Amino acid sequence: MLVSTTHDFAYLANPKTGTTSFETAFRKYASFGSIAGSDSKHISYKKFRRQFRFFANKLEIVTCVRDPLETLYSWFRYRQRPQIASEENSTQNVSFEEFVDEWAKETPRPFANVSSSVEFVLNSKGKIGDLTIFAHHISPGIHDYVAQKIGVEIPELEMNVSPRPSESFETAIAQIDRSAARLVRTYDIYNSINFANR
Repeated sequence: MLVSTTHDFAYLANPKTGTTSFETAFRKYASFGSIAGSDSKHISYKKFRRQFRFFANKLEIVTCVRDPLETLYSWFRYRQRPQIASEENSTQNVSFEEFVDEWAKETPRPFANVSSSVEFVLNSKGKIGDLTIFAHHISPGIHDYVAQKIGVEIPELEMNVSPRPSESFETAIAQIDRSAARLVRTYDIYNSINFANR
């Protein structure tokens, strides 16, 4: 999270959407921001409105949303890292298909208990909140918008562009059964978002 009263924006860091690179580029223009690892690092829209009501009512709230299965695949890969192989949230011994099947359950096991990207932008009534939302991987994106809003050029923008999913991702999602209620609901929300850059 970054809040700039000078430049009239609040950035909410939706996980798996290049949040660290964004905050590295724009932190110096913010009035205040969250600390990596803190509870407010990835504060959702609903919580931001509740905990920072004054700023939520005064500033333009900007964020990114990523395709739901791309988000889940990113979580799946992230939790395959060797450092957590012995922990209960490791995905080293499961396939991506098994990961998504578990995530879709009402109470997923720890390794699949992750966010879907779209949940991040919902309000207390389960509807899309009053935000300026950018689609991840589409240019011009949120970096360009905020840089223009501030009136600066960000020379490191190119390093903030995440690569498109690999062939292994395309193969993995082809195996996914998209009929699970949670996945259907998630894509319904995703497809209803009025993205600022699409």
